[in-house]
Amino acid sequence: MLQLSQRTVRVVDCLNEGSDAHSYILEPFNFIPVDTVNIGQFFQLDLPGGAQSKFVYTVLPQRNGHFKLLCANGDKRLQYKLKKGMILGYAGPFGRGWPVDKLIGAEVLIVAGDAGLAPVASVIDFLIAQGQQDNTTVIYGSQSSTMQILSKEREYWRSKLLLYETVEATGEQLAQGSPAEFISTLLADHDRQPQIVLTCGSDSLMIAVADLCRSLVIGSSNIWLLKETLMQLPVCGCASHRYSPGNASQYDPIRCYEQLFSH
Repeated sequence: MLQLSQRTVRVVDCLNEGSDAHSYILEPFNFIPVDTVNIGQFFQLDLPGGAQSKFVYTVLPQRNGHFKLLCANGDKRLQYKLKKGMILGYAGPFGRGWPVDKLIGAEVLIVAGDAGLAPVASVIDFLIAQGQQDNTTVIYGSQSSTMQILSKEREYWRSKLLLYETVEATGEQLAQGSPAEFISTLLADHDRQPQIVLTCGSDSLMIAVADLCRSLVIGSSNIWLLKETLMQLPVCGCASHRYSPGNASQYDPIRCYEQLFSH
C-alpha cells in the first residue's frame, strides 16, 4: 500500500552498529496493521531544521509498526545523530523494492559492501523464512572488522546460509580484499552458479560485481543494484510523482543492470 500523506514517527531506540554506523528503531503514530511494505522499498523522513532524507527499510515494519533504519556515521542524509524520543515527519513506502518474486527457487548471490548490507538485510531474512537458505550465498565486505554492521543479524545468518566476510584492512582474521575479488573462487569452491544477483554498496563495488557476474554468463536483467542517488529525487503527493507501473522506474533506486546501462 502506498502512503503519500505525511505522518509522524517517534525514535524509540538508538543502537551502535560497529564503529562507523548507528541504527534507529522508529515507531509510527496511528500505525495501521494492514499497511504493507515491500522488501527494498524506501521512506522519507522530515528532520529537524527542514531537511528531508530517504532510507531503505533495514527491518520492515513489525506487528507493532516498529521498523529499523541504519545510517553510517558521516552520512550526509543525517547531519547529526537522532536521539531517543525525537518526533519526525514520515512518508512512504516508495519504490518497488527488490525483485523477490524472481528469487524463490533460484540460486541467489547477494554482495554488499560496508553500510550497503542494510538495504539487503530484509532480503536475506526473507529468503531464510522461505526456506531458500541452501540456494543463497552472501558476500559482505567492509573496511575493517570494527566497521562491520548488523552483528546480531550476521551471527544468525551464519547459522543458516553461506555467509563469506571480507575486510580491506591488513592483520585481520577475515579474508583481505574487496568482496568482488572472491566471487569466482567462492562459487567454484561451493559448486554454485547464481541465476540472479543483488548488490549494494559503493558504485565501484557494484560495477565490479556486475561486470564479473556478466562474465559468468549471468544476464544483465538478472543483476540488480541499488543506486542511492536515484532515491534522493524529490517525492511528493502530486500525480506526477505517484509510483505507478508506468513511471516507478524514474524514481526507483533499485534497478537491474540492463536498465541502468541501456544507453
